Amino acid sequence: MKVDITSARVHVSVRFTREGSVLAQTIRAGAEGIETRLEVESPDAPAKVAGVVRNAENGCYVMQALASPTPVATSVALNGAELDLTAYPPPARDEGPPHPTARQGCQREGVARPAARPRRTSGATTWCFGRDLLTISCV
Repeated sequence: MKVDITSARVHVSVRFTREGSVLAQTIRAGAEGIETRLEVESPDAPAKVAGVVRNAENGCYVMQALASPTPVATSVALNGAELDLTAYPPPARDEGPPHPTARQGCQREGVARPAARPRRTSGATTWCFGRDLLTISCV
């Protein structure tokens, strides 16, 4: 497929979630959704560009693994021997007052204001907001 792409820019937004406790070993991370927007400049016909974009999306291992349920198998070795995590359940915790979290420290007038630090890696800027919006721009 020969298509002349003179410029392409992709914007990716992910809304991450996190619940549970690291100390209680009940932490669960996830994502509510991923949105992408591709901006393309090309002198070629829209049908040809659509074909390239379709092939790129369908051939993207990461996008396809995230879009479809993908089985994940893990194993752990400790000092060279297999470690069965089910043999060591999380410790029981008493139900005392909740531990303060980093998010509670960012509250002001009922609005969460997470601290954000941009990090530049290989031409992309990554903003980490904990469980809030993460935007990655690839140019």
